[in-house]
Amino acid sequence: MSRLVSVVLVACAVFAMHCSIQHESGNFACENQSDCANGRVCSDGFCVVQPDAPVSKTACNDGMDNDGDGRADANDPGCMGTGDTSERGTNACDDGVDNDMDGRTDFSPNPSVTDPGCSDPTDPSERGTIQCDDGADNDTDGRVDFHIEAGIRDPGCSAPNDPSEKGTNACDDGMDNDCDGRSDFTTSATTRDPGCSSITDTDEHGTAQCDDGIDNDNDMGADFRTSGACGRRDDQCQGPLDNSELL
Repeated sequence: MSRLVSVVLVACAVFAMHCSIQHESGNFACENQSDCANGRVCSDGFCVVQPDAPVSKTACNDGMDNDGDGRADANDPGCMGTGDTSERGTNACDDGVDNDMDGRTDFSPNPSVTDPGCSDPTDPSERGTIQCDDGADNDTDGRVDFHIEAGIRDPGCSAPNDPSEKGTNACDDGMDNDCDGRSDFTTSATTRDPGCSSITDTDEHGTAQCDDGIDNDNDMGADFRTSGACGRRDDQCQGPLDNSELL
């Protein structure tokens, strides 16, 4: 409080005078808070209007794209209001969780990091249309899509954006490598190549005489074959499960 104001206030008190000293700003003088009204506060000898408290910033009112989905604040579907502390939402493509366990999370405008199954942050599923990200066992080998765990993923999927579940192993490549009319390992015993014990098997030849790749009866032919591309078939073999090349 200035010396002049102090002197005047003392004089007012001694002579029981009603004083209303005004600062050049229009604020009235005070000694304590009780001297002020209308929401003003006593500061440096004058009743002043208290400045507004600074508005606190949250993830949904800071002007930034905090979750990297190409949207910010009110335009981000994860923001329920300016006081919301997170731009993450409840949709699978905006919740910050790798819901399909493919090593990618949510939608991002950056193609190198976005989950390929997410078309935008409002997409309710991280599953896409690509074979290694669609949630389907497209090659019926008992494994589905690309997964971050090697023991769970389809071995034909190198990444979630791989367009085919077929791989490079003979029992997973979609080809009839031993020309016996059957291809690869599948979950169906009636359609799988009998020489394939699993999708990681590297040879379609099996243990039965008509599927082992050997001319067991030395008649210049080997195995059951539907094509001459693999060599001359043994005419005594009725199918790849036949266990004798003899009559």
